[in-house]
Amino acid sequence: MAATESKMIVLSTSDGEIFEVDESVACESQTIKHMIEDGCSTNAIPLPNVSSEVLSKVIDYCRRHVEEKAEDKLKEFDAEFVKVDNGLLLELIKAANYLNIEGMLDITCKASLEAERRRRKKLNDRLYSLRALVPNITKLDKAAILEDAVNYVKELQKQVKDMEIELDEESDENSTLMVRNSGNDETQDSKEMVQQMEPQVEVFQIDGNELFVKVLCEHKHGGFMRLVESLSLMGFEVISVNAARHRCLVSSVFMLEKRDSESVQQADQLTESLLELS
Repeated sequence: MAATESKMIVLSTSDGEIFEVDESVACESQTIKHMIEDGCSTNAIPLPNVSSEVLSKVIDYCRRHVEEKAEDKLKEFDAEFVKVDNGLLLELIKAANYLNIEGMLDITCKASLEAERRRRKKLNDRLYSLRALVPNITKLDKAAILEDAVNYVKELQKQVKDMEIELDEESDENSTLMVRNSGNDETQDSKEMVQQMEPQVEVFQIDGNELFVKVLCEHKHGGFMRLVESLSLMGFEVISVNAARHRCLVSSVFMLEKRDSESVQQADQLTESLLELS
């Protein structure tokens, strides 16, 4: 005698998608199980609080926990199941709660808690790194560190403006010494000043594999791209960059991340390499 075919349950999501699942899989959700027992499965069971993307993951979880009997395999599956972005993880938590799937609610809540712990640790580490960069820290609490950092940045910005004004005034005073080959030629004094100035490189270790790098040097055609390409060849990924040019000088500020902590150069070696490039 042929085995009795299992009953299929039809589920409808909030975005109008239809899913057909085996009754044993559907009953992993206590909410759906009670609806089936109440005779609500003759038509599609509506799940207004669950999207198709989330329900697809939920069904995958329920099916695996019905079919897989080996505990070690289930643990491996659960560990991979929660490796999603924070937004989707939150939706899975809400779905597990709404559908009353105890095991799924447990692993997703634990994963969310662990992610929050990692986020807080990373935030604290960055605050400590910021505190190390700011010369004048009034207090050690987070608010004070941020306030001191903001004030320090404002102070640096003011110094930059003052230096630009000073450079402009010096340029005006020396305007009579300009040698003009055309209306757009740079002053001979400016060229001589740049030629005499040594390139300046500052490297700071920020956090783990992250570095803050500032380079001040003469503006050269294609020089910035060569600098970026060289950083990549040295084993760094450029996270952010800010470049500014004033007359014949260019200032480049990089936030770098080491791709391979064993193969890349140390901070002092990086400084020497960048000085040679500049």
